[in-house]
Amino acid sequence: MSETIPTASLFDPGPDHERWLPRLQRLVDEQTDLVMSLDRLSQLQSRAVAEGDPSGALEILAQRDPLVERMIEISRQLQPYVSESGGSPAPVRSLPPEPRGALQRRLSRLSEQLAAIAQRDHADKGALESMRAKVATELAGVATGRGVASAYQASGGSPQMQDRSA
Repeated sequence: MSETIPTASLFDPGPDHERWLPRLQRLVDEQTDLVMSLDRLSQLQSRAVAEGDPSGALEILAQRDPLVERMIEISRQLQPYVSESGGSPAPVRSLPPEPRGALQRRLSRLSEQLAAIAQRDHADKGALESMRAKVATELAGVATGRGVASAYQASGGSPQMQDRSA
């Protein structure tokens, strides 16, 4: 169950890190879980694309939407902790070295994972666009073939073979 924390515009973590650090860690924990789930779905999506299953990829993409929406909300909630405001340093900078370093490493890993997901998604997008172009070309060929058949039928008959060597 996720804890709702006021958004950045309404929440000031203040200087007492003993009070807000557990809340920040819970947010980072939830964000980590969401990124791991998103990564698993991204891998499944890539597999569906590689197997030529665009409808499967789209189904997986739909499953990702609520995860991304929640990640956006958590990012908003993280802002007052990690962003500088009104010339004041970000509250995480006031943490003692040990928890600050651990938190920075976790946030850095999240950024790396998100970058890998974005790179994979970019490759999937390119593959899906290639599939779409191939299908469009095949459909154009089918339409041309139907046009030729229609031309024969419009001339009063069905296509016939002719011996032109005689």
